[in-house]
Amino acid sequence: MKIRFYTLLVFGLLLVGCNGSDDSFSGDVKLKSYRYNFDFQPYSVNLTYNQAGDLISRVVQSEDGIKNDYYYNYDDSGRLVKEDVDFSRPGGTMSIDYSYDGSELSAMTIDENHAYYWSDHTYDFTSDTDYTHSIFTIPDLGPDFERNYVVDLEKDSEGRTVKFAQTSLDNGQVYVVQFEYTNGNLTKIWDDEDVFEIVYDEANNFHTYQSNFQPEIMPNGYDYAGLIRFDAVFNVFKSLLYAPSLFTHVNMNNPVRYTVNGEWRANFNYVYNSHNYPTKIIFNDSWTSGEITVDLTYY
Repeated sequence: MKIRFYTLLVFGLLLVGCNGSDDSFSGDVKLKSYRYNFDFQPYSVNLTYNQAGDLISRVVQSEDGIKNDYYYNYDDSGRLVKEDVDFSRPGGTMSIDYSYDGSELSAMTIDENHAYYWSDHTYDFTSDTDYTHSIFTIPDLGPDFERNYVVDLEKDSEGRTVKFAQTSLDNGQVYVVQFEYTNGNLTKIWDDEDVFEIVYDEANNFHTYQSNFQPEIMPNGYDYAGLIRFDAVFNVFKSLLYAPSLFTHVNMNNPVRYTVNGEWRANFNYVYNSHNYPTKIIFNDSWTSGEITVDLTYY
């Protein structure tokens, strides 16, 4: 039986060389910062990039002392080789190491050391569509446990994942998730029980950077597959948070509506600049009272 926490708020971000209200865009657009209030606390998120335009840091900070730092390191070929995260609240660290065989990802490890548990993930890739995934966890309460999986992917002609099939080596259980894309946007995710659908606008996407591994940029909010606050489907599609094939997906446009099994979960409204990039997001969902307003600025 799946435990469901429908708390999805997906908002991916993107900034580039100018302020949100400045019309003097030049060069590649990259998200510089965004600011919002959550639980009566103002938050700021600041992003920096290297000369190649790759995200190298993301700093999340609130006035009451929350500070989560994310750092990204690349090799001389521009491949991501390491992520480091330091969480001030609830406390902990996370590191992700990537290894390559030529141009292909060959191995990956995720070391999560949180206030309430420690977990180690090991990936071994035989191809870009087949890999094994082993998880060893030491919880704060209860016994240690280990899980092992084989994952098979199907991809379309553009290299996007259209099917994720995970088979447990411990009990033989198979879990399958499928994906649908329209005009460069991830519009549908479904398994044998749940369907999550996303409607988009036709404007330039404010999320230009790669999400990488589940950085938590808002309280209980995840940035994944180019979508921020993936927590509405966190426990329904939890396995996807650990699916590297979706770390690098970036959508073409901005999400405006989320539904799960046909039921409304969230809406996004935008204010755009003259270049058709969002400078403000007004978010409403089915589980939070009131609105969340996000102000965006660009390099």
